[in-house]
Amino acid sequence: MIVSHKDYYSYFADIHANKNNNPDVILMKPLKPKVQKDSSFNEKNSVRLVINSLFAGAVEIDYERFLNQKHSVGLMSSFYLYKGIPYVEMIPFSSNEMATFTGIKFSPYYRYYIWKNKSNGGFVEGKISYGYFDFGDINYFEVPSHDEEDAKFFSETSNSLGVGGSFGWMIHSTHSPVVINFSIGVQYFPLNVLKNKYIEESGGYFRPYELDDLFWYMFGPGSYLEVKFMIGGIF
Repeated sequence: MIVSHKDYYSYFADIHANKNNNPDVILMKPLKPKVQKDSSFNEKNSVRLVINSLFAGAVEIDYERFLNQKHSVGLMSSFYLYKGIPYVEMIPFSSNEMATFTGIKFSPYYRYYIWKNKSNGGFVEGKISYGYFDFGDINYFEVPSHDEEDAKFFSETSNSLGVGGSFGWMIHSTHSPVVINFSIGVQYFPLNVLKNKYIEESGGYFRPYELDDLFWYMFGPGSYLEVKFMIGGIF
């Protein structure tokens, strides 16, 4: 007789007749559960650091909670101390000094793992984001010349809401607690400050200035394209 269940190992039970030609009493042993091949399903939590964000003046920490074999939820917490990008003078219509700011950004997300073994497989992710940013300096160019010599810096604050999505890959070995993630995606996370300012000069003339937000949407917290390389632990 074969005893089996889809989540357990099968075993064979032999039934023999005794000398009275009656079958022996068979004691049914409990089935042994199958060893889960996907080690990250056995683990419930992962904490990771976004390595490439360190070069842009941000510390990003990703916490993920595995719900089951296919689904997880998490929170990306970002802390910014932004002092500008030294090579940005190569970009047309951008200030050499750029902006300086501090800020926080929180992005709760949902992940769906495409393949059964998510320890070495792909996932899709959707998120919403909220952030608060305090600008010590944010740059405005004179309109229409965009001449750096006529740039002005102002202090502003921004509360931002956004959405985003990405595709990524998880790598985790059964022999190590280390986990590596790589993802690439897009987001919409606007910079909510005044787009135009007017500086009063002599004679009652108001000189117009326009926000320089190129840094925000190319390199900063609101970058349209997001690439993240993460390393951390799973437990």
